[in-house]
Amino acid sequence: MALKPGSFEFNLFLTLTLILLASKLILCFYLLLQIYRRKKETGKITFSFITSAFVLMVCLFISRLIFAYWDFFLTEFDPNKFYTYPNVVYWKCASLTMAIGFSAFFFALDKNILKFKFKGVLAYIMLTVGLIQLFYPIKDLQDFYVMASFAFILNLLAIAIPIIFIYIGKNAPQYRKSAYLIALGTIIYAIGTNIVIESFLAFLERIWGTNTRIIVYFLFLILKITGLSIFTYSISKFVRIFSNK
Repeated sequence: MALKPGSFEFNLFLTLTLILLASKLILCFYLLLQIYRRKKETGKITFSFITSAFVLMVCLFISRLIFAYWDFFLTEFDPNKFYTYPNVVYWKCASLTMAIGFSAFFFALDKNILKFKFKGVLAYIMLTVGLIQLFYPIKDLQDFYVMASFAFILNLLAIAIPIIFIYIGKNAPQYRKSAYLIALGTIIYAIGTNIVIESFLAFLERIWGTNTRIIVYFLFLILKITGLSIFTYSISKFVRIFSNK
């Protein structure tokens, strides 16, 4: 569905995106404040779990900023422009940035919380998917949809986050509340992310019409802001308890 600049739908989507970007930026500063407080307590800054959460949030902010430029100014939501040069380059960079953020988070989660039980494999898979999307030669819309569908792999792997924290909460009562809330925030965020994957949106539009995108974008905004807020706040609480054990 192509959108004409200045139209109601275009302005609505742009407003929702700006609200989401502002929310992510606020959460970035919140996590940065937690890192600063941690530095005052320990006297040093390390690549800790809370630092990886900050890196993830920064990457999510940057990737959404690039996606916004791609959506509103390069393609105007016109599928025929998705795979053309240089538009597709911006999409590739945004996808890779998001993959890097999740890779950093998974690596720190594995190293600092799980004592390398997964040997970093989940982080490496995340990064590999992002690199495949970057280097795969997209020549037509079908190629684009195939690469866009790779985002489902990232989201499937992200399911490991709530599973891990539900397991932690179940077996460690002192972490239970914050661990369960991290899991809940991740699930809510993942739902919001999946409903705006372009191949999925195209499928919904074929069934229910072009107005479906407006409803989905409202859900996208509400779910992502809610999920990220719960996730960020709960991580800060979890880290404080974990560091004081």
